[in-house]
Amino acid sequence: MKTAALLMAAGLVLAGLACPVLAGPRESITFTNVLNDSMRNWIQNEFRECEFQGDYVATKVRISGRIRALVPGQSLLETQIAIGAPDWNIVWVYPFGEMVDEYDTYTLVDSEFDLESPVRASGEWAFQFFDTADDSTGPDAVWETVTITLDDAPPPPDVFYEYLSIDSGDTITTALEARGHGALHEIRGFGAPADADLYRIRITDPASFLAEAQLIRYFGDGANLCLFDTRGKGIVAIDSRTPTTPRLDDSVVTLAPGNYYLGIATSHRYPVDAAGDRLWDETINTQQQPNGPGSLNALHHWEGTGETIQYHIRLTGADYIGPPNTCTADFNHDGDFGTEQDIEAFFRCLAGDCCTDCSSDFNGDGDYGTDQDVEAFFRVLSGAPC
Repeated sequence: MKTAALLMAAGLVLAGLACPVLAGPRESITFTNVLNDSMRNWIQNEFRECEFQGDYVATKVRISGRIRALVPGQSLLETQIAIGAPDWNIVWVYPFGEMVDEYDTYTLVDSEFDLESPVRASGEWAFQFFDTADDSTGPDAVWETVTITLDDAPPPPDVFYEYLSIDSGDTITTALEARGHGALHEIRGFGAPADADLYRIRITDPASFLAEAQLIRYFGDGANLCLFDTRGKGIVAIDSRTPTTPRLDDSVVTLAPGNYYLGIATSHRYPVDAAGDRLWDETINTQQQPNGPGSLNALHHWEGTGETIQYHIRLTGADYIGPPNTCTADFNHDGDFGTEQDIEAFFRCLAGDCCTDCSSDFNGDGDYGTDQDVEAFFRVLSGAPC
């Protein structure tokens, strides 16, 4: 679903505006006289929309401009902007960050924010302007001018993005392998209602291991976070509803260094064995070892009615399971090297549709989908080193 459509879920109308066509790796759009009014998704919110043209992967946005309060005593620190990328990827930002002083007018200079996930820049972007509180006397503030700039700086190397690969599967054979270099401190992903996401990770320091899921956007009442061994047998899980921040560690189990599978779904969607028996009974708000009728068996699938969920799983004591598969002519990993299927898979990945364990960072330098990646791919196809 396009982001603009998601931002219109509250029944709001977008005001269209064309962006200038720029050669890129960076593009900017400037809006003038944008009202900043009411809380998120209220009818008073103002939307702007534009189309960027650049053929690069955006990882950050930068915001600058001048804002003026329209209500005496109105705090500009309440100002927020929702930024929607061409896919469903949405991030809410506080332009003024940690600033504590309050002003009637303020000029913001180059405030930087990470996007929820790196995303291909070209396409329709949407911007929603709102407040964390509302003043009933009228609009709270006005952006006399606001400039939003896309940035293609390399994403953090310790964050694994489901969006850069494919939708993570929910079984041991379809799980997404978290491949990269070094420590793994966060996994970011998105789950549909009839979905669960499973990731293969390496626990390197069991004594300090922690997996904590922050729910960014969700429509349920919590999340189910589960840890499995490499055979799919359950180790520990929590179905956290109050508060909605599921957390796993080694407090009720003894872990050893090695590879594991970490699964997440919204509450009321749970793992079962081949007979449909639950591996865990309901484990609300507390960690439990497998205690259901299927507790001795391996994960087969998930059952129950879930909800849409967007999450960050923050990790300590964990690493990537290994480096990404880069610099190989068998790009789609089907055993055949340098075929038309490899070329098609490579260009699909450049467009954001990557196969399992594929990466648009073909040369492994930390930059995704660059000219250097394309050049390296064709060098490898011709038999030369990456």
